[in-house]
Amino acid sequence: PEFKIPEKLLNKLHNIKLIKSNKNNKLKVAIFNEEGSNGENEMAYCFLEVGFDVYNVNINDLIENKYNLEDFRGIAFVGGFSFSDVLGAAYGWYFSIINNKKIKQQFDNFYKREDKFSFGICNGCQLMSLLEWIPKDITLETNLSNRFESRYSFVKIQKNNSIMLNNMEDLEFGIWTAHKQGRIVTHNDIDDNLFPIKYIDDESNITERYPYNPNGSKNGRCCIISENGRHLAMMPHPERCVLKYQMPWLSNNIKLDKYTPWMLLFKNALEWCRNN
Repeated sequence: PEFKIPEKLLNKLHNIKLIKSNKNNKLKVAIFNEEGSNGENEMAYCFLEVGFDVYNVNINDLIENKYNLEDFRGIAFVGGFSFSDVLGAAYGWYFSIINNKKIKQQFDNFYKREDKFSFGICNGCQLMSLLEWIPKDITLETNLSNRFESRYSFVKIQKNNSIMLNNMEDLEFGIWTAHKQGRIVTHNDIDDNLFPIKYIDDESNITERYPYNPNGSKNGRCCIISENGRHLAMMPHPERCVLKYQMPWLSNNIKLDKYTPWMLLFKNALEWCRNN
C-alpha cells in the first residue's frame, strides 16, 4: 500500500513549532485518566509539543477541588483499561462520573460550553459514548474476531467538520489499534459524515474485511464526532504514532522529518482554541 499525505498537510507538518510563551498565558488541557489507564504520557506529550499547558487529572482531583473543569479549554480521555474494565469497557469510569452529582455537573457544564473541546481515545472513546458526548445510541461492541486486536491499521480521513481533523481530508496513513470492544454500532440512522475516519485495505478501499478492519465496524468506521465538531472520539491511537520513529512501516513515497500527520490533530486543537 501507498500512504497519501496531501501537499497542504505536508507543508503544515513541516511548520509545527513549539509555542514559546508564559505558562500563565497558555491554554490548559486536562489529560483525564483513572486507575488502569495507560495512555496519559503519550497524550500529554502531544498536547505539550504543540504548545498547550497540560495537567494530569482524575476523579479524585475534582472531588478534592484540586482542579475544576471550568479552568480547562480541552479534555483528553486517554486509552487503557480504566478500573480493569469491570462491568464492561469504561463503565467503571462512567459510573464514577454520573454517580457524583457535583462531578457530573462539571462535566455537563464543560460539554455545553462552545469554547471547549474534548478528545477520547480507545477507552476514552468508549467513555464518551456512554456519556453521550457523541451522538446518542452509538455503542462500542466486541470485535467480530472476539479477541483483543493490536494491529498497525491503515485509515483514510474524509471531509468533516471536526475541529481536530480540520483540513485533513484525503489523508491515508497508518495508525496503531489496540482494543477488544471497538466495533462501532449505531441503533438509529446517523449521518455517515459523523464517522469521518475509515479503515481501508491495501488498495485504499474502505473496508469491513478482517484484518484490515480489526473490529468489523460497518462501513469501516473507526471514529465518531459530535454534530458541532468540538468532540472527537476514536478507537485507534494517534497519540502512539505522532513521531516518525513510532511507525513500524512507511511506504517509500512518504518523506517525513520528525512528526507524522497525526500531530496535526493537536495543532488543529490549539489553533481552534486561539480563534474561539
